Amino acid sequence: MPERDRIIEEIEVAAWRDQYEAVPPETAAALGLASAELGGGLQICLRAAPVGLFNRCVGLGLDGPAGPEVLDEVARFFRDAGQPDWWVQPAPFSGLPDLAAAGWRIAAPPWAKFVRGVAPPPVAATSFGIEAVGPDRAGDFADAVVAGYDVPDLFRPWLVALVGRQGWTTYVARDGGAGGTAVAAGAMYRHGDAAWLGIAATRPEWRGQGAQSAILARRIADALEAGARILTTDTSVPKPGQTAPSYANILRAGFTVAYLRPNLAPPAAA
Repeated sequence: MPERDRIIEEIEVAAWRDQYEAVPPETAAALGLASAELGGGLQICLRAAPVGLFNRCVGLGLDGPAGPEVLDEVARFFRDAGQPDWWVQPAPFSGLPDLAAAGWRIAAPPWAKFVRGVAPPPVAATSFGIEAVGPDRAGDFADAVVAGYDVPDLFRPWLVALVGRQGWTTYVARDGGAGGTAVAAGAMYRHGDAAWLGIAATRPEWRGQGAQSAILARRIADALEAGARILTTDTSVPKPGQTAPSYANILRAGFTVAYLRPNLAPPAAA
């Protein structure tokens, strides 16, 4: 497999593994959280949120090509976890057979896996103040994500737990300078010479004002300063004619599409 693609998948797997490990036990139980390693990849399940972001298998093939029998293990994991809706996201090197020919269905538009190198980040003009927050302001980060993603407050302890955790840097955009409202948030997970830029959320009333472009530029700058040489992120591929601010922001920040990763749901009998 291309070394670049392996690193892109590995850092995402590492970031999601650590996110699931960070969840406080009582929150994990309330959310119905589960995860398991498989073929170098990771299966994640969150019964309280039956959406593909939290219920999928990523990174298959990192330990070598994955055969059809691996899919039986994936299905067993989600069945045992009590989650009927889940995705497999095969990378180009996964080794999986043609799932569409086997009756698997497209569950959502593919995700573009983006990558960039060490070029300086663009200047992102914004009136918001961008800051990295520590545990003393963890609630600001969590509140912005909860509001931006429109998820229940039950997620808040999980988000708070990421702030200050090894490998993670968490950011907010503030309206009105220091102490102002945290209108948007983003996170970076770094390991070795790779960095994954994820968790990008903006409160609805402040969207379209450049907060995410500025947070993205700050994360790029901080990752490069910390020694990262491969930066990656992802978002859904827009449909023709669809407005896709996230996709456009990422391209403007100097990322290129490394490959597309489909979102596939199993046949009804799986």
